[in-house]
Amino acid sequence: MNLFPKSKLKIEEPYLSEAKNTLYQNLPQLWDPTNSINYQRIKNQCINLEAQYRYLQANPKTFSFQRKKGFIIGFFGTLFGIITFFIFLDIKISLFLIAISWFYLIAEFTTHNDISQDILKLQVANRKNWLYDPFRNKTKWSKLKKLFPMVFSKGDENQRVENMFWGLFLHQNKYQYFHAGEFIYDELKIDISMKYKKVPKTQHYIIMYNEKNIQSTFMLVPESFKTKFNKNEITTESNEFNKKYSFIYEGSKKIKELNIIKILSPAVQEKLLVLGRKREEISILFHNNYIIFSIQGPIFKKTYTNFKKNPTLDQRDITFLDNELTSLNEISSEILKYLD
Repeated sequence: MNLFPKSKLKIEEPYLSEAKNTLYQNLPQLWDPTNSINYQRIKNQCINLEAQYRYLQANPKTFSFQRKKGFIIGFFGTLFGIITFFIFLDIKISLFLIAISWFYLIAEFTTHNDISQDILKLQVANRKNWLYDPFRNKTKWSKLKKLFPMVFSKGDENQRVENMFWGLFLHQNKYQYFHAGEFIYDELKIDISMKYKKVPKTQHYIIMYNEKNIQSTFMLVPESFKTKFNKNEITTESNEFNKKYSFIYEGSKKIKELNIIKILSPAVQEKLLVLGRKREEISILFHNNYIIFSIQGPIFKKTYTNFKKNPTLDQRDITFLDNELTSLNEISSEILKYLD
């Protein structure tokens, strides 16, 4: 979530009171891998977000009005910049005035998209009785990194997690805890001019807790040229599985291979192949009582909800987010059935 510029949606009474009286009234006991959920902070932030959504529902022209205002500022700013050039003959000042006048509109587009997705995710979480926290959290990332370095030890700068969910799934009459979110970071790469530039990266993850302890820690990653000729690579009896996934693990191959192959029974491999066909850039970590799915990109690559036209949520977005989290839980649950 981009915290600057702030949304122009107002937090007013009675919308704030309505949000306080309806949001997160009957949350179940939740689980977090770091044992740290700041309920009060999250509730306060989401109550404000819910109040903003209720304000938007009561004032559906808010976003479209701000967009028109941005175009007007950009037009007159451009006109003033051109006039300034002809008067002072200073191209730098003229371009600066033109650029700053259009910044408002660009900022509005960014802010509208951010808060629209936050509102959408909050509404889905509320319907499923999940807890949702849209705001960035560097401390949470640090804790997750200590627990799961294979997943979260990435990036050079600005590592944080945001858009986090906590909740329970019901699958085949059994509840299962989960925590999900987006892990965002910057990579420093050298460009053509031999200067470092920041490349922003995003991956979304879901951590499933299970009662069965996995004996060996290892990670499945998409097969690549870098890992294809690794002498420590483990091969299974499935050629398709070997082409799809590579292994990351620590320790002796001779010792690890027996445990890993035992965990990756033919039935488990088939479940993972089905998952891999649907999601190309997915990695899966097996560690102690956890299975962690990590997928490149944000949770939403595209949304259909458009609050500039209509303050109503698009059902396609609700269905997508629900399915994205639920399907991974179901696969995790199916895998657990085959673990000793």
